[in-house]
Amino acid sequence: MQSINREDNKGTTMRLPIIGITGVYSSESGLCGNYGVYFRAVAAACGVPVVIPCMTDLDIVKRQVEKLDGIIFSGGPDIDAFNYGKRNHPEMSLMHPMKENWDLALAKEALDHGKQPLLGICLGIQELNVAAGGSLFRHVPEDIGTTVEHRRMKAGVETMHHVRFKEDSPLVKIFGVTELTANSSHHQSVEKPGAGFEAVAWADDGCVEAITPVEGIEKRFVVGLQWHPERIQDQPPQEKIFQAFIQSV
Repeated sequence: MQSINREDNKGTTMRLPIIGITGVYSSESGLCGNYGVYFRAVAAACGVPVVIPCMTDLDIVKRQVEKLDGIIFSGGPDIDAFNYGKRNHPEMSLMHPMKENWDLALAKEALDHGKQPLLGICLGIQELNVAAGGSLFRHVPEDIGTTVEHRRMKAGVETMHHVRFKEDSPLVKIFGVTELTANSSHHQSVEKPGAGFEAVAWADDGCVEAITPVEGIEKRFVVGLQWHPERIQDQPPQEKIFQAFIQSV
């Protein structure tokens, strides 16, 4: 794997891991998206962020995984429900097929053969779950209910809600709390956890807010979060997930 060395203010050489962040793709502009908050969160935790472009040649996936010290599966549109045995819902907004094929291939390769830490955020938790054979609720307002609003209803204004962690979850150790307030920007969520995963956090309506491997994350850091900690990284303890992620490299 690649890395960058840097000297701190004491003259000690620090190894900075290369962290790949999945890119957003559109037919009109190709690779696009606002990665600034992801870059800032990774850099603040002493990592070097790079964007992973979407490719049509899926044979490149293996080499991409081998070159990165860690991978963040970022937020984005919906996965075609065909990938988990359902039909698409009218409220779904599908991602570009090239991104979907690339991201799912990348997630499967990273889960099955990679060794680096993985962090899934919003769409990212769903990609990790589907890649592991899990399923999704296609539209939370219908499948779970409307007692908790999970969608971002106004641009630039965060929708916030309560999240509670499973008592023995590794996230309790990472965040240092058993519950917190998280931002929400989704209309889909984990239904059935994929093979080897378990739900470890929930909103008050029962919506799954995080998954980790059943065996824990001591051997390998793999965490999926349904909220966007990068957008509220200035609100403690949200920054701790990026610190733990980078430190596990």
